[in-house]
Parts: sequence; C-alpha cells; structure tokens
Amino acid sequence: MGPYVHSVYGYLGGVGAHGQYDTEYLTYLRAILSLLPQFGMTAFVSMHQDVWSRFSGGSGAPAWTLELAGFDLTALEETGAAYIGGVKVPGVEVDRGRWPTGYQKLACSTMNTLFWAGETFAPKVLVDRNGEKVNVQTFLQDAFLDCYDRLVTGLKGVEGIVGFKILNEPHAGYIGLPSMHEFDYNTDLHLNDIPSARQSFMLGAGYPTLVPHWTRSFPMPTRLTSRNMRNIKGRKVWREGGPTGGQCIWESHGVWGYDNVKKEGVVLKETYFTRRPSDGGP
Repeated sequence: MGPYVHSVYGYLGGVGAHGQYDTEYLTYLRAILSLLPQFGMTAFVSMHQDVWSRFSGGSGAPAWTLELAGFDLTALEETGAAYIGGVKVPGVEVDRGRWPTGYQKLACSTMNTLFWAGETFAPKVLVDRNGEKVNVQTFLQDAFLDCYDRLVTGLKGVEGIVGFKILNEPHAGYIGLPSMHEFDYNTDLHLNDIPSARQSFMLGAGYPTLVPHWTRSFPMPTRLTSRNMRNIKGRKVWREGGPTGGQCIWESHGVWGYDNVKKEGVVLKETYFTRRPSDGGP
C-alpha cells in the first residue's frame, strides 16, 4: 500500500462558483496516480475535509458553500465564527494544534448541520437552483455528489487506485447537541476562546459577548483562565443577501432570541438539536 491521497474535495471543487471544477488539477492527479504501479505502489483516494473548509479554518468545501448559507467570509474571524489562524498565509498560529476547536465554532457547526440535516433543523433556509427553491441540504449534498462523480469519472481506469473514501471525518455539527450553554470537555477540545453555541449565535448576530478562554495546563490538558469580550465592534457574520436576509439562521428558526432588557441572548429551545423539531421524534 502506498499514498493516501487526500484534500481532493477542496482542490477539485474549490475554484470559482458552484459547478466550476479544477480540471487541470484532476488531470495532474490522474497523471501522478498513473505512475504508482511502476513503483509497486497503490493509493486510496479520500474526499478530505477538516472543519468544513479552509475558509473556516480547515480544508474541504469551497468558499461558495459558506456564502450560500449566508455567511460573510470577511467577517468569520472577527465574529468568532471561525478560527483561521492555522491556515492564514502569511500568518502565525498562536496555539499550535488549536484548529480542532473550529468544529465548535458557528461556521463549521452550522454548515455541517445544514449539510446533514438542513431539511430537519433549518427548513426555512431555501436557496435558488435554476429558478427553483430547494433546501440548502439538498443543494449542498447534490453539489458534493456531482463533485464526487467528477472525481471518480476522471480517475476511472487508473490501475494504482484501490478505492475511494467518500468523506474524511464527517462531523455532526449541532446535531445531537444536548445544551446550548456548553460543549463537552471530554469530547470537544477546549483551548483559547471556546464560546458556547448560544454565545456563538450572539457573536455572529453582531452582539459583543463575554467568551470563556482556556489555556494549556497540567494534569488536565486545559483550564478556564479568563472570560474576554469579543466582537466589540458588533460586526455581523450574516450577509443581508443571504437566504435569511442577514438574520442568524438559528434565530430565524426560534432557537434563540436577544433580550433587549437583559442585553443578552436567550435560548428558547434548549433541546432543539436533540429531536426532530417538526414532531419531537428522535
């Protein structure tokens, strides 16, 4: 067994807008993989992702997917919707190994929720597809499968390929999240700023928010050391031209709201992501 070829998703489908593919990269990939039998090697090709996209701090899906859901790419970092310090060029990663915390951030958690269960948890998020309104889940999944079809067709017949991995390390997003007020320390990396889902909603909606800050420690890997005000300028991460008209997707579905008297976000449906909102089923 030889190379494990990954990051194909981001390179093949990561140019321009929806429906545009980097055919030059696919031609290059085919040429490289065709050489493997000469050296007694084989490859397993993976549609790779981490933290949804390099635009939200990892690798994988192209930028247009985030814009489709209504995110303003230029506001992701300032609003705490993503940690992109590990992928900036040029850039300096303050805490090495911090990138997995991006899974709990607003952008990645929202996109994964929409991809796997948009019809269930975000039925109001409808986007245009050739003049027809479809749920964002349908749009994203069909686009992914179209990209995958391009990949498999483009590499058809290459002797050195022994298989394909559909998607690397899929993440559930908010699906199954038991509390909007905290993430599980035992399963989710707590390092640097770790806003809860509620706090992430507030930050993304443009409200300055006090966020818990974790630092490395011993014997526990990290510990809570401070709480810092973030998004002081009150910038919104949601585009006015997005499917919710600039409103937080989860606010538009009644998951939370802003209390103008208390000056804080209030969770209205604590167990929203644990059951089917339509009928309360599992």
